[in-house]
Amino acid sequence: MGTGFRERLIRLVAVMIWGRKAIKKLFRYSEEAYFSRKKFERTCPMCKYQGPFRDVLPNQLDGKCPRCGSLERHRLVYIYLTSREGVLAGTDVLHFAPEDCFRPLAAEARRYVTADLYEGGVDYRVDITSTGFRNEEFDVVLCNHVLEHIPDDASALREFNRILRPGGRAVLTVPIVEGWDVTFEDSDIRTPQERALHYGQDDHVRFYGRDFSGRVAEAGFDVTVFQVPFADHARYSLMRGDKVFIAEKPF
Repeated sequence: MGTGFRERLIRLVAVMIWGRKAIKKLFRYSEEAYFSRKKFERTCPMCKYQGPFRDVLPNQLDGKCPRCGSLERHRLVYIYLTSREGVLAGTDVLHFAPEDCFRPLAAEARRYVTADLYEGGVDYRVDITSTGFRNEEFDVVLCNHVLEHIPDDASALREFNRILRPGGRAVLTVPIVEGWDVTFEDSDIRTPQERALHYGQDDHVRFYGRDFSGRVAEAGFDVTVFQVPFADHARYSLMRGDKVFIAEKPF
């Protein structure tokens, strides 16, 4: 397949998915760089693939592992979960909005339960703010880029505290702007178009700021953060400065 044909095919598919105006802006901004830039070799910690990663249009260059499909946030959480012994081993795990790329790691758990309110293929179809699970039923809750979709995220965090055993932890990631003191949310922003404009995605209801740790702590958790060394951002193609928030339920 020639380079010219490949470029035209990518253009056509992109227009079909994102619309002509958005793609015109993308290609006007960086057409030459996008198609001819040198692809760096990356390493996926999840499936051990080594080589160039795929771009995720319109703005995540080298964002996706071509073998397991992991994105930047998945790889960061995986590194945390495997960076210390016993995070999942022998535990009861509840995974909201589960990503397939975590399935191999989930085999370490004693019990691995998946849940979502709308998606199919999960073990339980439940509301994250009122799951119906027993008090102190789980050791770990995985919640990766979910809370920004939840209108009452405070209730969701309190529900995590209720269903976790003492010493259990919720492993959380969210889209966050560290330069903002407080989370941006506005109840007057209602339509998908308005949400896409202000929050970057039409099904998000907020964009978190530096107060996220405080919001989690208000639900009764001790909060710490996990970050990787600087060089690992390039090695594993991670979002620079991204964090995993670990909310631990006190004994």
